Amino acid sequence: MKKALFLSLCVLLLSGCNEEKTAFESAVLENMQQDKDLKDYKIDAEYMASCVIDMTSGKMPGVTSLDPRRAPYYDAYTKLIHMNDSQNPEVTLTETAKVFGSEKEAMKAYLTYSESVMNCITAIVAEGEA
Repeated sequence: MKKALFLSLCVLLLSGCNEEKTAFESAVLENMQQDKDLKDYKIDAEYMASCVIDMTSGKMPGVTSLDPRRAPYYDAYTKLIHMNDSQNPEVTLTETAKVFGSEKEAMKAYLTYSESVMNCITAIVAEGEA
């Protein structure tokens, strides 16, 4: 009985941020599909998105990608990715600042995402040249 309760609790905790993670992954993929550099370098958007997701997620709190502590970060990164499409980017920045601690930290998170994109492009292009 205790094992069943423990396993149920683990499954519940691990699925706690699944929606936010899926939304983040979709936002990254959508962003990569619109990226002109990827088309110029003939980089597969899904492959690139996977790289960016792994690199960006590695800088989030928590041990695994399904750690419930990551849920607000997945949500905040999703908002940051869509900030250029936002009707009111200042509001988006203010909302994400609550998660990251300040507007400055939210902008650092956006830079982390941008650096992940650039690092992945560099790595994938170098991979193709090898």
